[in-house]
Formats: sequence, structure tokens, C-alpha cells
Amino acid sequence: MQQTLDRTTRAAIDPAISVTSGPRPFVIASRRGSVLKGCLIAVAIMLVLVVGLGIFVAMTWRGFVAGTLKTASIQAINDSSLPQDQKDRLTTRMTGLADDFKSGTLTFEQIAQIMQSVSQSPLIPLATVYAVSSTHIESSALTTEEKAAATRSIGRFARGVVEEKIPATAMDDVLASVTTRRPNGQFEMKQAVTIDELKTFIAAAKAQADDAKIPDEDFQIDIATEVDKVIDRGLQK
Repeated sequence: MQQTLDRTTRAAIDPAISVTSGPRPFVIASRRGSVLKGCLIAVAIMLVLVVGLGIFVAMTWRGFVAGTLKTASIQAINDSSLPQDQKDRLTTRMTGLADDFKSGTLTFEQIAQIMQSVSQSPLIPLATVYAVSSTHIESSALTTEEKAAATRSIGRFARGVVEEKIPATAMDDVLASVTTRRPNGQFEMKQAVTIDELKTFIAAAKAQADDAKIPDEDFQIDIATEVDKVIDRGLQK
């Protein structure tokens, strides 16, 4: 069970790792991969919580769930390419959650609320935005200057979403040309994207950033801070 959970968590963070033995639809490998891995830590935490809840219902064993949550989350954090200070902060937060759940300070209901908060956070669809950038823009026929401008526009759009100057619902318009929707509402990146679809995606991100008057400068998401916010919102429900 532990090995399966660790592999599932790592798969959520690194698309190059497959949960099954079948072929992978694509592999994200670029200098933007660290941003994608950072965003997908939120997904990994959600997966850990989901599996942990299932085990809790089946076994009613706080210690086991807490240990699994701590071990798998820390492994996912260590495997990421985040700066060390963010890794340390995330490790401290996830360890605290696991220990509080084991001691009974954190209730089953609160864990469920955190899970819901993570699943509804903008970090998950933002991961798709960065995935499109890493997978399709880097390998596209765009010029070097166009790729740089696209990366800047996507970064500005991400900043606007994180700072709540751009509503999360704007994801629908920005991602419409490069994704499809699964039955559960989750975005699924198209494996093949035309240059026109890519330009539509970039233009939509830029338009949202321009309308929100987001500064035209580079931006890097602080994943540890954003995960803290999402967890805190879950605990306040």
C-alpha cells in the first residue's frame, strides 16, 4: 500500500513517472518543468488526502493514515525542484498536519475540508497552464522572441489568478483552445495542438493579464505560500 501511494504521489508531481506500466501520452521536460512540478504539489497533497481518507474509513486507524500522509507528502516535496526554503516550509506544514491528525487535534471533517479546498484551488488548473507552456510552446514553431513573450504573458496571467485580480473562472476561456474537459470537469491537455490554437491560448492569457493591469514583468509562484493559503482556507470552513 505504501509503495503504491508513493508512486501515485510522485506521478502527480512528475508526468514522466507513470502509475501504470502502459505508455505515457507525453513527457514534460523543459526549464519550465520545475514550475509545473511546484504547482502539482497541490495535486499530490490532494491525492494523499483522498487515499488517506479511504484508509481511515476502512480501518479507522489514525496512526497509519497520519504516517502515510507524512511519508508520501514529504517524498513528493523532496522529489520536486522547488527552492530548498519552500521545501522546508512545505515539509513543516505537512508534518504538522499529519501529527495533528494522529493526536486527534485535527478531525476527520477538517481533513475532508482541506481536501476540498485543495481540489478547488486555482493551483491545479494553473498547473495545466504551465503544462501547455512546457509541452507545446517550447517545442512549437514560434520564434525565440514569440516564445519569450508567451512565457511572460502566461506568467502574468498566473500572477493575476494567484493574487485574485483575475477570477479563476477565466481559466475556462484561456484554456479552451488547448484542452478538453473530462466528465468530472477537470481540464485535460490536448496531446496535439495547432499553432493557431496555441496562439489563441497565448492571446487569451495576455488579454486577461492586460485587462487586470498585471505588471509586465517576470513572476514566480511561491508554492509553499499558496499551499499554506489553501490549507488555511480549508481549516476555516
